[in-house]
Amino acid sequence: MQLLPSPAEQNRTMNKDHKLIETMELYGGSFASAIAVAAYRADLRDYTRLKSAFPDLWEEYTEMVEQLERARRMGVYGEDAARGVLEMVEQLERARRMGVGEDKQ
Repeated sequence: MQLLPSPAEQNRTMNKDHKLIETMELYGGSFASAIAVAAYRADLRDYTRLKSAFPDLWEEYTEMVEQLERARRMGVYGEDAARGVLEMVEQLERARRMGVGEDKQ
């Protein structure tokens, strides 16, 4: 029998990705934004299922959050930060279209 994590542990797990989900909703396309909204509303079980079903989204937006954090630490805000994020999104999209990073079966 598997024990459920405590409410505090559940909150830590979900809060850890809060910035990622916020970024996914803000910068993602319609699908990524919908997944972000579902993640906001999910309990720990369903949140874990979403992360497992769409690991590529979590990886992509983890990178984006890291880039935004680097820009913030360097004092890059506004248009410069937005331009950097948009460039990264375009690069990720080009890589996805080319099949870079996909598991070959």
